Amino acid sequence: MAVGIASQNASYTRSVGWGSLPNFSVSGWVYLATDRDDYSTFWSLDNGTGNNLVIQTNSDGTTLGIVSNGSWSSVSLSMSVGQWYWVGVVKNGSTATVYRSTGTGPITSTSHSVTNALTANTLRIGQSPWDGEFLSGRVAALKVWGDAHPSITEERDYTAPVRATSLRAWYPFEVAETTDHSGNGETLSGGSGATTQPGPGIPFSPSEDVVGAATGSAGGAGVAVGAGSPSDTIGTAAGSASGSGAAAGVVEVVAVATGSAGGSGAATGGTEGVVLGFAAGTAGGDGSALGVAETTATATGAGGGAGNAVGVLEILGIAVGTAGGAGAATGQGQSGQMAGLAGGSAGGAGAAIGVLEILGVATGSANGSGTAHGNRGETIARFVYVVPSESRVYRVRGET
Repeated sequence: MAVGIASQNASYTRSVGWGSLPNFSVSGWVYLATDRDDYSTFWSLDNGTGNNLVIQTNSDGTTLGIVSNGSWSSVSLSMSVGQWYWVGVVKNGSTATVYRSTGTGPITSTSHSVTNALTANTLRIGQSPWDGEFLSGRVAALKVWGDAHPSITEERDYTAPVRATSLRAWYPFEVAETTDHSGNGETLSGGSGATTQPGPGIPFSPSEDVVGAATGSAGGAGVAVGAGSPSDTIGTAAGSASGSGAAAGVVEVVAVATGSAGGSGAATGGTEGVVLGFAAGTAGGDGSALGVAETTATATGAGGGAGNAVGVLEILGIAVGTAGGAGAATGQGQSGQMAGLAGGSAGGAGAAIGVLEILGVATGSANGSGTAHGNRGETIARFVYVVPSESRVYRVRGET
């Protein structure tokens, strides 16, 4: 997320009082909502109009540059309205190196001669020491260090600071707020009318790549939840001896749960990404699985148990019941090939329904019954070989 600034009053200031600061570094993301065709400021560290270091556009409103004591020079970046840019600045004495990238694309840099004797009394975000040079756009993940950051480019890809050493201030702007999250108490003023807006879409921190695991035994319970946006998360839980296991994962998540000896297992995977959901129940237990959007869902029940599988949108659904159990599978969707299989034996029942070029096979024996129905396409198959990992169905057709 990001903070939206559309006026001078919506910008922020802080009287930091850091004094002489020959070395410092700043990392942050900036976005132009409109081209004001005027100076538009990302940030400024200054002691007024005579002593300052400022990142802002030229008077054309889109050509980004660096200002030292009022003197502007280009950093060779022409900004476009509606595009996010990352800008990192490392000041080391009288030299400032400006790093920049369009989104998370290639990073380039330029070096500039700047004032060595900067007195950093005021930090400004979205405005400069000169009135009217406010930003009409958005700011996200602004971080300030009191030294020359040795590897500032690693800060681009995360909202949180990767390097905590010498951190002076940190404003995530996940919401429109004035809080300094560095722990140094550099609370901002201003922000009247500032709004919360969509940000550059970077992870909050490297720790979003999380593994969560829990195990319960002898009647215990195990629960693990892994959630991340938008990085990969794994949640795993297992329960045994009448225990229960549950796992939930969101955003490119693998969720697995297993129950045994009368236990239950349930797994759910949802939204944005290819998700696998698996559940198994044994010794009279239940197994159920639901997969949606390019998903493979599998469920098995044995010893009188029940198995159910539902697949939607290019989905494979498989269910098997034995020893008097029941198996049912439904494949349903639009513009895709799907397979539904069910088998019953020893008096069991099997049914399969396929729609839109679908293969359906059912077998019943020992007084069992089997039915198969297919529409719009060849629907008779002797063998169906399902490869869930490839989301494919291989078939050998019999006589029509």
